Amino acid sequence: GEGETPGCYRVMCSLLTHRRSQSPQQRFVCAATAAALCWALQHRRPQGDGVGALGQGARLAALGVAVLRHMLQLQCNAQAITVLRDTGEGAGSVRGMREVCVGTALYCWASLLNHSCQPNTTASFQGTRITLRATQPIPAGEQVLHCYGPHWSRQCVGDRRKSLQTQYFFWCECSACVREGGEGSPAPQAQFLCRPCGSALSLEEGGYRCVRCAQLVPPQSLQQQLQQLRLQMEGAGNMDSTHTDTALAQLQQCQADAQSLLPAQHPLHGEIDDSLARVYATHGEWGAAAQHLQRSLHAVELQYGAGSVELAQQLLKLAQVLFNSRSVCEAESVIDRAVPLLTTHYGADHDTVAELREMRSCLQSLPGRR
Repeated sequence: GEGETPGCYRVMCSLLTHRRSQSPQQRFVCAATAAALCWALQHRRPQGDGVGALGQGARLAALGVAVLRHMLQLQCNAQAITVLRDTGEGAGSVRGMREVCVGTALYCWASLLNHSCQPNTTASFQGTRITLRATQPIPAGEQVLHCYGPHWSRQCVGDRRKSLQTQYFFWCECSACVREGGEGSPAPQAQFLCRPCGSALSLEEGGYRCVRCAQLVPPQSLQQQLQQLRLQMEGAGNMDSTHTDTALAQLQQCQADAQSLLPAQHPLHGEIDDSLARVYATHGEWGAAAQHLQRSLHAVELQYGAGSVELAQQLLKLAQVLFNSRSVCEAESVIDRAVPLLTTHYGADHDTVAELREMRSCLQSLPGRR
């Protein structure tokens, strides 16, 4: 990648392919692709000493070997290049942001870092240049750890280990996996509530049983209700600005249904609050939007942690809402919290950081600050 040292290609070539662990189908696809590329070069009309010259003898064979090796390296060493993009959701200056993958690349020094499901670094990209920043102080002698994808806040230990074993061919023994899986995966606090009495449902053989009234509920029924709730929420969130009243009514019904089906710590409550905040912001009801974003912010912090990129993005939205409502003190407080987080994850020169600093400057110049 851009910014790599001249000797980096030798390191790149030394990265493991785990060829014997990869499926025969994957090895065949890589070999066939490398062979097809060499065939195309061999049959290309020679153009002086340029690309056509590669089609002669040992140089073409060396190219084929290198291409095949790098293709086999991709599964275990490639880094997804992500950027923060506007989702198109939100109202005016209140934007929905999401990280999206725009490409894949090999970065030799990043590939040398060990994985942790609870890493002490975060990666960001500027074009093809990768930057790794520490998310916490790293004492001398302690490993610099990078997340290969599976993260403690997004997947349970069993799913993380399975994913890492499938793609990277190792059984994860990071601190998060050892903590969660040392005595078996801990049971969730409560995934569902009993609709008749509002008590927690406990998973047992045959279904979920209410801890108070002992009613047994089939798991398929609960999963269907949850899926239907998500579909209704997404449908309301996708309505255009001409149907905001309908969207608001639908989301309020989703909120009522979620309160009777799901415990207070379930992340879907935060997602519904986030959707409600977007609708209120579309109406220009900044106070109501801020209240729902505050609740969503609490849910995001519980799920992803106080130093997470998800929390940073949510703080950005709350700052935008409070800025539009001219709530100076509250907005400045959120900005002061958001800037260090966004700087850690994206760098001091990122557009979101510049936007927040400009907001603060505007707020400080307002007459009659309140």
